[in-house]
Amino acid sequence: MTTVTVLSGPERRRRWTSAEKLRIVEESLAPGASIVEVARRHDVHRNLVTAWRRQVHTGVLSCGPGPMHGEKQGGAAKDSHRQKRAFQRLSQHGNLAL
Repeated sequence: MTTVTVLSGPERRRRWTSAEKLRIVEESLAPGASIVEVARRHDVHRNLVTAWRRQVHTGVLSCGPGPMHGEKQGGAAKDSHRQKRAFQRLSQHGNLAL
């Protein structure tokens, strides 16, 4: 059986925090990981994961001081700490290349 997510209301697009994006990118960069499989696990299109990887590589997506455009405030300190750890792991392993 397949699970379907229904987005209601005027906003039909999901919003991903920087921490969520970095976590998904980190998972996609693990040795032997498949972008397609990671995208399926998180119910995201593979092109979006690839775009996030490119953003990490260019520095557009990082563990910056505040939320990215369109992100909601809240839990910023906790997310910021997670983002920094994820980005440090990515940087240390040299996995920022596409």
